[in-house]
Amino acid sequence: MERPILFLAPMVQAILNGTKTQTRRIIKPEPFLNKQYSSNDPKYKEWFSMNGSHNDCPDKWIQLAPYGKPGDILWVRETWSPIEFESGTHYRYKATFTENTGLHPKWKPSIHMPKVACRLRLMIKSIRVERLQDISIEDAKAEGIGRWIEERMRSKPEHYAIYYREPGDDSLYSSCPILSYETLWQKINGPDSWSKNPWVWVIEFKKL
Repeated sequence: MERPILFLAPMVQAILNGTKTQTRRIIKPEPFLNKQYSSNDPKYKEWFSMNGSHNDCPDKWIQLAPYGKPGDILWVRETWSPIEFESGTHYRYKATFTENTGLHPKWKPSIHMPKVACRLRLMIKSIRVERLQDISIEDAKAEGIGRWIEERMRSKPEHYAIYYREPGDDSLYSSCPILSYETLWQKINGPDSWSKNPWVWVIEFKKL
């Protein structure tokens, strides 16, 4: 089965270059609103470990996931523009468009992209449930955050992009992948969205 999923242009770029292999989406409605447990709390295991390890999502939860189950396909909706030619309709995508063509497409929101315009499909490898702030360092990197190595320094430190800044904060990068992902989440979902620490679907995928 194929289902649509929306991604912003920078995240599409990260999928295309192979640095984004996970995405987190808020569970709606959020479960256990009065039980503010950490994913590492024993009570979390009590709720979610009925089948397998505490990182596995029980069958009943996988069945509820609106994005499908392992093996299913997600077709990506992204910012797009139709271009009419004599040969038919062609499509351009904001994530990979370069303006040196002399064209100025009228971009359409990803939510309105029809399946026929889709150029990117993802196969779900795994899906699980956790609290947002329980993300690991490796998983933060797998979310496609911008990163680069400062080659001029002997230690060759790795830096991670800052996407959202509080007033007065002019930071452009961080040494912490989780902080980078936190700012990405805030940019997409709002300033207070990280502190709410919602339950999320964690979807690991492979680009087809």
